[in-house]
Amino acid sequence: MAYTIKIIAQLEDTETGEDLEQLEVQQKQMALPSTFDDFGLRHKEQVELIKNSQDFILKFECKILTDNIICPVCGKRPHKQGMIESDFHDVYTDHKVKIQRLNCTCGWRNKYTLNNIYGSAIHPELAQLQSTHASNNSFKKASEIINDFSCSDRKINNGTTIARTVNKVGTCLN
Repeated sequence: MAYTIKIIAQLEDTETGEDLEQLEVQQKQMALPSTFDDFGLRHKEQVELIKNSQDFILKFECKILTDNIICPVCGKRPHKQGMIESDFHDVYTDHKVKIQRLNCTCGWRNKYTLNNIYGSAIHPELAQLQSTHASNNSFKKASEIINDFSCSDRKINNGTTIARTVNKVGTCLN
C-alpha cells in the first residue's frame, strides 16, 4: 500500500466554522526510510514548510492590515489604489507580500509597506539573531551561520546588512 502525507493550511470563519480557503502546503510520499538520513523531513524541506505556511498566513494578515480603515483626517472611507508589493524578511525565509494601497479625497494615504507601517521589513527575531551572531563572530561569519539556518544565501543576511542591523540595535540600546 502507498501513502502520501499532505500538510494543509486552512482559513476558517470562527463564527460559522466554514473553511474559506485551503492550501496544500507540502506533500510527502511515504516510504520505508532506507537510512536514518531519510527519516522525517530534511532541513531544506522544513524551511520550505515554514515558507509555504508563512506565505498563507501573511496573505490574510496583509488583508487585515487595510480592512475597515477610515480616513484619520476626514473620517471618510478611502478608495483602493492598487496593491503594493512589500518585502518581509522572517527568521528563515524572505517573502513578498501584497498590501492594499488606499487614499482619500482629502489627500490622506495609508502606509502601504511593512517598512512604513512597522519601521522595518526585518522581523525582530531575525534582527536579534543577526545581532547575537554578529556580536560573537565577524559579520561575514555571522552571515554564513544565519544563511546555513535558512538553507540559502539570503541578501538580508549579507555582512553589510547585518552591520546595519547591529548599528540600529546598538543605537536603540544606547
